[in-house]
Amino acid sequence: SEILAQSNVPKMAGFIERLVHHMGGVVNPGVDDALQTFAQGFVDGRSGGFEDLVSALGSQSTWIDYDSHAKCVASRSVQPSTIEQATDWACSQATSFSCNDIPSQCAGNIYRVADYVFSRFYNEVGATNPLTDCSFHGAAVFASSVLYSKWTGTSHCAEGGVATATTRASTTAWAPGTEPGTTAAPATMPITTTVAPGTEPATPIATTTEAAGNTGGVASHGGCVASRE
Repeated sequence: SEILAQSNVPKMAGFIERLVHHMGGVVNPGVDDALQTFAQGFVDGRSGGFEDLVSALGSQSTWIDYDSHAKCVASRSVQPSTIEQATDWACSQATSFSCNDIPSQCAGNIYRVADYVFSRFYNEVGATNPLTDCSFHGAAVFASSVLYSKWTGTSHCAEGGVATATTRASTTAWAPGTEPGTTAAPATMPITTTVAPGTEPATPIATTTEAAGNTGGVASHGGCVASRE
């Protein structure tokens, strides 16, 4: 309603495109005129309100491509703290899977943990409306494969992916848009002191260990472990 009240066609067109993304689709390239015309009808009030908009988008096939492989996953435009809170809630409610069994390929990043959890919880509850059932208080999006294939690890971690090994590992909460690939956990390397023959001290020199790298504070969430660096 706020967008409608602004009577701004470009803003309405942008809102419609984001709405399509949350419905598991993408606006086809080269259809700007059709999108602008569609948006104009709702700005003028001729086409109705929000419910009419959603209904019209659902039946639109000439300039929208809906993906049968769309999945409920973490939105990369949302802050890590929001993703973590939504993941905690889903983990506390889930019955068909355990958040203690997050695969190692996913457990290294809060967004990929959420991909694993959201996609399974969405299917667990038999969800049918992505706009309401794949929301998680704004943390999730029912993304088409065109979108989530651009996000590191989503194809593997979302339900139906190939990440299957179970482990509990640290999770780094990267800011939106800065998510790198998975980083290997710091190794522990022995440092041994060698003493020349005949010069050994009376007390043997102890062998020490030194961690290669530093880790931040650690906090538990939903059966997963998250580091805040």
